[in-house]
Amino acid sequence: MYMVKPITKETLFMNCMELDFATKVELEHWMATFEEKVWTEDTGEHPVTIRAAREVPADAHARFSATGRRYLYRILPRRAPPALDRGRVWHHRADLDVPVMQKAAEHLVGRHDFTSFRASQCQADSPLRTLDELRVEMADEEVHVHAAARSFLHHQVRNIVGTLALVGGGKWTADDVAAALQARDR
Repeated sequence: MYMVKPITKETLFMNCMELDFATKVELEHWMATFEEKVWTEDTGEHPVTIRAAREVPADAHARFSATGRRYLYRILPRRAPPALDRGRVWHHRADLDVPVMQKAAEHLVGRHDFTSFRASQCQADSPLRTLDELRVEMADEEVHVHAAARSFLHHQVRNIVGTLALVGGGKWTADDVAAALQARDR
């Protein structure tokens, strides 16, 4: 098995994926002709740009061999909808208080039972996760929420960001976030 790191049009982030070659000769031919290029086979309407490739051990897996994951969730807090970033940024029609969101985010950093923030259909054996980083900041006119952990529960980041938006909009407080975490109830 051989892995490449693509950047997709939708996410603009590096992710690992697997490309299997039947023989080492096929891999060597592919690598010899490799230049930054768009790989469109079997990707449907969203092409993938391959920027780097390397051979990995046969038991490596793009998802299960990862030692960490990082998310950047983008929020556009304004009345006018996005034009170019439609579908790539959450359009939030009201202002958000970023410092208050950051204060609430601090309650979630560390090892916790994230039952309150997992999807109802999450199939993970345990809701315990260690959130290494949860940072909220302004970047131009967008609010960026950065999350980093070894692993996440199904929809965990989405649910956390939605909760932080409630705090930023004044509907919840940082203490409400702490209480939701402690409730361990979806």
